[in-house]
Amino acid sequence: MTLPLSRRTVLRGAVVLGATAAVSPLLLAGTAQAYPWSRTLTQGATGADVTELQIRVAGWAADSPSHSRVSIDGEFGPGTAAAVRRFQAAYGLGADGQVGPATQSALNALEQSDGSTAHFNFSEFTDRVSGTFNGGKVSAATAKENARRCMYKLEAVRKKLGNKPITVNSGFRSIAHNAEIGGASDSMHMYGTAADLDVPGVANKTVYQKAETSGFSGLETYNTDHQHVDSRADLGRAWWWERLESADRRRGAGAEFAVDRDPAVAGRVGRPARDADLEFGDVGAGGALRERAGPGVRLGGAGQQQRADRRGR
Repeated sequence: MTLPLSRRTVLRGAVVLGATAAVSPLLLAGTAQAYPWSRTLTQGATGADVTELQIRVAGWAADSPSHSRVSIDGEFGPGTAAAVRRFQAAYGLGADGQVGPATQSALNALEQSDGSTAHFNFSEFTDRVSGTFNGGKVSAATAKENARRCMYKLEAVRKKLGNKPITVNSGFRSIAHNAEIGGASDSMHMYGTAADLDVPGVANKTVYQKAETSGFSGLETYNTDHQHVDSRADLGRAWWWERLESADRRRGAGAEFAVDRDPAVAGRVGRPARDADLEFGDVGAGGALRERAGPGVRLGGAGQQQRADRRGR
């Protein structure tokens, strides 16, 4: 199907890794501004404006914990309509599933002039060493677009938490920086689709539970000093929600905790050093956790300095 294009060009593609095909994320390029909605969108509509709508309501994928995500395919189906109704209800609009002027205005109110969102900046998601989106496993433009999509999901999490400010400890990482801090060889951070979060005054378990309804297909267990979220399913990966009980079984009785000896975070007790799930981003056998403090940037609505970049998934 050929979809009409507006101010953004929609590119599709796939990359084959060995015998496994992974769908590459959509890349939307163009000058960012308040999106010029030109029509009321209803179920059955198709086009680039539907694609943009899906990106903006992707964080409203479910009412309860569910492996549910809004497909970013430019086709306004039942899943998109349900997400629109949840968005409308959350923002005090008539929940009819139709995207007219009032809903479009609410969607545009979440966008800053550079394409980032109301409570998150691109500077929060750039690599902590280079300050760019360069050097990852996808192009800089794709990594930045993935970060933008993540921001809209995080806007939904923020809203569900009662508009609590969210600190992004780590967003995009270059391959080099990810390796330096002991990240997974295929960490979602290198695609720009992951974020490690801290919400002051809110338990990580609560953040995890809200993320379960917000279309995030990768969730690290919440008994750490941050909450990891990612959208790996958007890249063709399997869903992965780490549960506390399964993590505890892997650790076993008397598990040793690795103490971070990096001067920037000396004395902080880290997560247990584990071998069983290294593919998901733990440190190597017996290795200590490592971090690098990056340049301070404005946090998502918090007005604080960011914490050191976290290693992880």
